[in-house]
Amino acid sequence: MKKLFAGSLMALGVASAQVSAAPTVQVEASKGGTILYFSNRLLGALDAAGVTVDDVKPARLNASKPRIRFPLSGGVLDLDGTIGEINHLGGLKLAGANGQAAVLHNFVLEAGSEGVFVTGVVELNGSIVGRATLFEIRHDPDDITVGDDGRIRARRMNALLTAEAAELLALLDVILEENNKVGVLSSNLRTLVDDDSDDSDSDDSDSDDSDSDDSDSDDSDSDDSDSDDSDSDDSDSDDSDSDDSDSD
Repeated sequence: MKKLFAGSLMALGVASAQVSAAPTVQVEASKGGTILYFSNRLLGALDAAGVTVDDVKPARLNASKPRIRFPLSGGVLDLDGTIGEINHLGGLKLAGANGQAAVLHNFVLEAGSEGVFVTGVVELNGSIVGRATLFEIRHDPDDITVGDDGRIRARRMNALLTAEAAELLALLDVILEENNKVGVLSSNLRTLVDDDSDDSDSDDSDSDDSDSDDSDSDDSDSDDSDSDDSDSDDSDSDDSDSDDSDSD
């Protein structure tokens, strides 16, 4: 059985009592994100077919790199990294020169008994077709680091095209075969570990609404710190460049 984090989540330092009571951790929404760095092979195939690429907000496309960043919307992982999913917002638009158009929405990085994959909701010519498996992920567990603060960073996750995705691209006259490397993924996220001691704090805050309102000002500060997540993800561009050069 392939693992997404290969047991490294145990490095979060969760006490054994907590592990037995809470075998899973939640992925914190809006903290961090995942970047897809396009491979040279994919870029060449898209260019040859005259396909234009754009983002679906809140994803952000950087055409000069080129790459696209998807913010997180949550997820759940088990503590040994065997099963779980990381959910994303936004999407990727592909407009073909032949008049066909495809949009890939709400990517999910999934780990299960069959391996690690990226799925997405497929929209074709304005109509949603359904969720499809787009990429198979191959990675080295050593490229995944887990911090004591619950932050997880996964780099150099190679994205290989699935048969479903190859058929979809063929509708746009993009010629790529199954298992072709289409890019490298880099994820930066934070997890939330259940702690029953927080329940009393949240109950106490209900007794004084004015205090909780005042604390909203701190939320903006914590949101501002998210910019560090994107910056740290951006620094992975050097890694992707070296990996992408291998795709051809």
